[in-house]
Amino acid sequence: MPLGEVLGEVVGKVTSVRYSDMGSGQTKAEIDATGEAKGMAPGHVAGTFTVIRSSSNPAGPAPWTYIGRSFLASGATSSVSGQGLCVRTGEGHKIRFPRNDACNDR
Repeated sequence: MPLGEVLGEVVGKVTSVRYSDMGSGQTKAEIDATGEAKGMAPGHVAGTFTVIRSSSNPAGPAPWTYIGRSFLASGATSSVSGQGLCVRTGEGHKIRFPRNDACNDR
């Protein structure tokens, strides 16, 4: 459920996933995704989510970061970054990535 006005929606597809052992029971997943944005800033988006998961609590919240670019239909580009804690939804392997910071337009 949105906390404010919905400005747009992105429908994306995961294109690749890389896993790395971080030691101390932690695994890093780098998830590349691409898709289409609709709403106030329509266009193509591409970026990478990075999630670090602890084996001591695999079902618990995990920190995530995202960095990517939006290639807007207007011809402009925008850098996008975010971070937060991802949480499992309880529905299979679904995960929510709530965002706790704003877009950085450049």
